[in-house]
Amino acid sequence: MSKDFSTLYHSGKAIFGEDPEPLLVNFLSQIPTTIPALDLGCGQGRNSLYLAGKGLSVTAIDPYQIAVDQTLANAKQAGVAISASVASIQDFIPSATVFGAILAFGLIPILTRDDIRLLTEKVMEWTQPGSLIFVTAFTSDDSSFVRYGEQGKQIGDLSFEIDDRKIRTFLAPGEILRLFDRVDIIHHWEGLGPWHQHGDATPERHAWAQLVAKRR
Repeated sequence: MSKDFSTLYHSGKAIFGEDPEPLLVNFLSQIPTTIPALDLGCGQGRNSLYLAGKGLSVTAIDPYQIAVDQTLANAKQAGVAISASVASIQDFIPSATVFGAILAFGLIPILTRDDIRLLTEKVMEWTQPGSLIFVTAFTSDDSSFVRYGEQGKQIGDLSFEIDDRKIRTFLAPGEILRLFDRVDIIHHWEGLGPWHQHGDATPERHAWAQLVAKRR
């Protein structure tokens, strides 16, 4: 997993912005509200805060303590309650039996292929019929794919390690549709996302795959 995020979080800036993912906003009405939502790799909490502000119970995890601290501080400032803890998909033990929604925004690009398989297993384990699954990932059409292929060590299919354990994994076009079974696809899109930048970094534009699926 990339070590860059901890440094970015310590900058004190909202490195992914303060607004929630548009996918989450667009499909909010379809998320069950009687059971908690789970935000995997919550970062500074923008998506968790959005759901909590809409009255949902939210559990958030991130492997970086600084990210969890900022999520809790942001929640306190916003006057909402979020249960946030330091954990990864490998070691997280949920207190809730199942979740009404699982958010995995931008998580796949920093996982190895083995961890992606674990993610798909855990998502199915932690959901029930009617639960929504939100996933975004880079595809091999991304402008950085060639650079990672040339400069990194290949550690799996379309997966590379570079700069001291910085992982970047890309999905093949259409692959995101095959990650989960026992789901109904309610949204799928692949293409170039908007220009953006993290903190003071150079503006960039990624080739994204988006998926919103409902557990059968």
